[in-house]
Amino acid sequence: MILFAVLFPLFIGYLIICFIYRQSISFLEKIALGFLVGTSFITVQMFAYSIVGIKFSVLSIILPWCLLLSLIGFADKKVTFGFKDYKQIEILLVFLILIKVLYVFFEALIKPVVGFDSLWNFSLRAKIFFFEKTVPLFSTHPYFLGAGMKSYPLHLPLLEAWNYLSMNTWDDVQMKIIFPVYFCALLIIFYQALLREKSRIQSLFFVFLLSSLPLLAYHATIEYADFVLGTYFLGAVIYLYEFFKSRDVKHLFVSSLLAASCGWIKEEGLILYLICFLVFFACNRFKSFKNIAVYLAPFFVFIFPWFVARRLLGLEFGNDTVFEIEKLFYFHQETIGKILYKIFLTDNWHLFPIAMVVLLIFYFKDIMSTNKKYILACFALVWGFFMYLYLFTYNAGMVMSDIILSRNCLVYFPVGLYLIGLTFSITREKQPGIIDNSHPSSKKRTEKYAK
Repeated sequence: MILFAVLFPLFIGYLIICFIYRQSISFLEKIALGFLVGTSFITVQMFAYSIVGIKFSVLSIILPWCLLLSLIGFADKKVTFGFKDYKQIEILLVFLILIKVLYVFFEALIKPVVGFDSLWNFSLRAKIFFFEKTVPLFSTHPYFLGAGMKSYPLHLPLLEAWNYLSMNTWDDVQMKIIFPVYFCALLIIFYQALLREKSRIQSLFFVFLLSSLPLLAYHATIEYADFVLGTYFLGAVIYLYEFFKSRDVKHLFVSSLLAASCGWIKEEGLILYLICFLVFFACNRFKSFKNIAVYLAPFFVFIFPWFVARRLLGLEFGNDTVFEIEKLFYFHQETIGKILYKIFLTDNWHLFPIAMVVLLIFYFKDIMSTNKKYILACFALVWGFFMYLYLFTYNAGMVMSDIILSRNCLVYFPVGLYLIGLTFSITREKQPGIIDNSHPSSKKRTEKYAK
């Protein structure tokens, strides 16, 4: 039944994405997006059930989604896979990526939940939601909001509770299958986004680089929210960039779904949503109120209800407020050396930090002259937000204690690698109007995405 726990939200998300995109993106990309969107809607539904007093059960959760069966006509009629036109180096890269994916699944499914945050903020709360068949919303309840860090958004503990419901028991090992699936979704979305502009070999090479980042692969095997948050944020930035290229509102809506989901995963996800909206608004201004409405609508589905509920329940924003005036200008200079030491030397990011510095020095003008500047803006704003937390708030102590810096990098480093992949070229670039005959599928891709 653990497969049902994964496949059901994936299926409903897939139908939603098929309805949005029809045949304009690949089947694999729809599957990856479907899992992200489907899991977000499932957990919001469970939270809504808790508010109105409906107890959790597999049947009560899946019944409303039967209405989506009418969308099955938009599903892909024919799905084909093959490696006949792949070069040997491309097959090798696919093989290496698959080995990493199998390792992540194996590592995740042979060990129970480890780590204080995993147990306290997610696993414990999920078990309480599973046994109570609801989210306890009364402060007099002994397990109010599932105990743990009560101010944390509920996406992950509710998703884990959904897994327990599907299995009709709690199993901390099998439940973790969702994290390797998120890892696969991350790689697929990353690959398809690069493939729209770069050759297949370059796209596969950068997917291999992403999959081989040790800290990223490790967090895909444990129960932490930062990796999941980074997956949604990367998707939000990618489809926002696609909107800027094509002005297709479909991309804007998907970007807003993923960005708003960030605020349902972790507290700082609200900032990520606001950053995406700010970058969008800087370009859109008031040219199209329809586009503004499209980007704001998911906010009222994924973020607003939880923040209102938290306000009514008297919960504060995290352990402390990061915007107290007396702390706004209290500079913790001791964290600068620690940040540089960990990012460039000890945190196993390979050559990514150095490559990012090279990119900003030698390719800054090129980036700013194209739509890639919006990707850089998202990356820079998130980096600036975290630097503010490290340098001016109580989070400086957690940086010095090696608690949060590495995990926070998971949120925005994939966006930086995506920008590098779009900007650098490891193969001969195709000239405009010329199709590379070494890839029979390139003509189809060019016609599909050319604007």
